[in-house]
Amino acid sequence: MYVASGRSGAVTQTSVFNKALNEAGTRSTMHAIDELNHKEMNAAMSDPKSPIAQGILKAILN
Repeated sequence: MYVASGRSGAVTQTSVFNKALNEAGTRSTMHAIDELNHKEMNAAMSDPKSPIAQGILKAILN
């Protein structure tokens, strides 16, 4: 899961959610992204050359 590092509340919430998923036996990783804001991260998800899109596809396909 990805979160914009500039949104401290979102980082905390995502960290708690990620921990709960792992404790429940689900494989989950969290990536706080420094370079992009929330809107830019959403746009990057649709760009196949983006490391975010590639990471999502890798997680889905593995």
